[in-house]
Parts: sequence; structure tokens; C-alpha cells
Amino acid sequence: VTASDAASYQSITVIETSTTTSGNGLSVLVQLSRTDEFAIKVSSGLCVAQANSFVFVNEGVVEDVADFVSGTLTGNGALALAASSAKQVTSFTPDTTKPLISSMALDMDTLELQLVFSEPLDPSSIDLTKLDFYSDTDIDAAGTKKVSATTSSSVKSVDANVLVLSIGMEDAIQLKATDGLATSSSNSFISFDADFVSDVVGNGNAALAQPRKIDSFTEDTTAPNLLSFDYSRNEKSMLLYFDEPVASTSFAASELSLMPSAVGAADAVALTTSTVASTDGLLLKVTISDADTTAIEEGGICATFETCFIRVTSSFI
Repeated sequence: VTASDAASYQSITVIETSTTTSGNGLSVLVQLSRTDEFAIKVSSGLCVAQANSFVFVNEGVVEDVADFVSGTLTGNGALALAASSAKQVTSFTPDTTKPLISSMALDMDTLELQLVFSEPLDPSSIDLTKLDFYSDTDIDAAGTKKVSATTSSSVKSVDANVLVLSIGMEDAIQLKATDGLATSSSNSFISFDADFVSDVVGNGNAALAQPRKIDSFTEDTTAPNLLSFDYSRNEKSMLLYFDEPVASTSFAASELSLMPSAVGAADAVALTTSTVASTDGLLLKVTISDADTTAIEEGGICATFETCFIRVTSSFI
């Protein structure tokens, strides 16, 4: 059995697991399997209206009521109906089923969110600004944290009903900088508005008004790397730039040293009483204490661009 749009003979052969439980008679009801249903739905312009819903069959798709002849069951196979003579359906019921969420997986290490729906999706319909992250299913509870997705995030892939989102750096910074949110499965909940995404025929999703707990969670195990730094003798401060959002409360001054050269470990000065002035996700500002400033200047460190190098340990932040 093959579904066709007749005009271009775009077709899907129903050969996977579609079945029938019809009894003997002049009609056969075929129950489409999920595989065949999805294959038809993701084929643009096929079976979305009566005008593009046609069927043709191969010879022997069904047999007539057989007789027992000498104890052997025999029957006459149906004649083939060629694609060029495909029959248009006489009755058509459009798909009006809204996509429902089936499962969700959040990976904070690769910064990906996978959403599995009940219907094949239209990638062009996705509106990421209608997606929210919560720390609890009760949005009104005291202490519940919320981060709304922005356009910094993007669609990585859509495979039928499986949507994978890449969490953008702006959103990742907000998530990682918000204490008690998206650090484990117990504080990772998702909600989205109606029409966050539509299926292939334009049915918008049903709203997930009450945040739902993530079904699968992968924690962030990637350590932040220090990419570069700026040093200001006049302001007695440093700006440290990272590739991952950092927690300022974990700053350990003694694990950071300044050196007069890349190989000047013997002349390195480790900070002692310097403190974090502010942080903005990937940027950490450190105020250099008077004691540390004196030690740095006495060591001839950071007097010029050529004499200003930094060293940190894995316990630095």
C-alpha cells in the first residue's frame, strides 16, 4: 500500500509495521504504525489535504475470501493499482493533534537540551523565547529560580519529533550563575508557552504551564580555562577572562601568581589578601590589595607589558 500526492507521485510505501485487524468483508482498515505515520507527515505536501491524498497498491496486497481445496487455503490476490491510476481518498480528516512533550534531557556539559514530542516538528516554527528553565515545579514557591531562554540559543537539529537545542553562551552564563538552578536533575525543570513549536502541518504545541522535571540530566564537568587577563597598576586591579562562567565565591587568591617572565617561576609572587570585586559570568575582576601590590612592584613584576605573566593552579577557582 502506497500513499501518494498524485501530482508529483511523491509517495511513501506503507511496509514497516502497519497492520489491520479488519475481519472479512469489502473494506480493510489499516492502522498506521508510528514509523509509517511519521514518514508520511514529514513528507512535504503529502496527505495534508484531500487534494494530495491518493493511494495505490501492489498486486496481492490482500486476498479475497479463500476456500479450502484439498485442505489447502488458497485465495485470489488483489490486482495492482498503478501509481498513474492512484485513487484519491473519498474522505479526509486533517491532523489537528497538538504536539505533546514526551521526554526531556538536559546536558549542562555540552550545553544541549533535547525535547522529544509526540508529533514530527517544523524547524522553522520554533520560538526559543517561549522556553523557560526553573529550579522547581512550583513557580510561586519561595526561592524558585527562573531563567528564560533568549535568541542566543539556537536549534541544533530536528529529526522528526526530536528537537535538540544548543544553549547559547548568554543563556549558559545565566543558568550557571544562578545558584540552585540546573546543577542536578532535582533543580532542573522546563516550561514553555503554547506555540513554542508547531508540527509539520502547523498545529502549535500544548502549553507546558507547570514546569516539568527533566527526565535525564548530565552535569557540567568541564573546568573553566583562563583565556587572558588585563592588569592595571593605577587601579590596582586585574580582569580575568574565562571560557566558562565562574563562581566568584570559589576564588582562592593564593592559587594565583604573577611573574616577570614566562619562565620566571622562581620570582613569582602569589597573591595573599586580594579579593574579587565583581564578576559577570566569563569575566572576573580582582582588586589587588596593598600588600600584594607592594610585593608585585618590589619584584619588578608587571612594570611593563613584557614583564607581566600569570600562573594559576587547578584550585584557583
